[in-house]
Amino acid sequence: MARRAFAPRKSALDDFTDIIGVIPDKDVAEKAKVSPENVRTYRLRRGIPATFRGESLELLQAKEKRRAAKKASTKPVKRNRRKMRRRRNSRLDPYLELLGDIPDRDLADRAGVTPENVRAYRVRRGIPARWRGEGGEAEAVSPGAKKAQVQPQASVPRPAADVNYAYRVVAEVANESREYVVFASNMADAAVLASNKLQKLSSHALLRELTLVGEAL
Repeated sequence: MARRAFAPRKSALDDFTDIIGVIPDKDVAEKAKVSPENVRTYRLRRGIPATFRGESLELLQAKEKRRAAKKASTKPVKRNRRKMRRRRNSRLDPYLELLGDIPDRDLADRAGVTPENVRAYRVRRGIPARWRGEGGEAEAVSPGAKKAQVQPQASVPRPAADVNYAYRVVAEVANESREYVVFASNMADAAVLASNKLQKLSSHALLRELTLVGEAL
């Protein structure tokens, strides 16, 4: 955008242009009944050199160029910086390993939040509700979300609804790592069953790993 040209307004100093720059600004101010700074500003805006102190027009123009260059070099540069939103800690962070493996309502009771909070927290991380058969057992979860290691053996067929399977459970109970076995018809039911039984052992028990072992006889 082009800079607007200076358009001087009517001033009380317009009647003293013949002496502005010829005699000191202070003397002109006394005659015009204005301040010396008003006279100086009036003179500089119109490019009138202070000849009363030996200043030439060329010298005044050189001063103005230096002043403009200095002002441009010290002008702060505006940078477009993306504001990074700092992630807030959540009450559900310690329960990431159980997210999706047990019902949202049960996890909400443990964390002291609402089931809707758990659902929104889970959906944001792309974690399916596996306790009700949503998603696949090998479905990928979002990076950074720690999940229970649910890895069925390749040699074992996919669980059928009318067949029970044995699942190896690794849990943390009373700050100790313990192993158990549960029997269920699918991985989701096994996770719910294991979580419920662990809660009876200790309210702070955590399900760490759930692995399909094989078909129960």
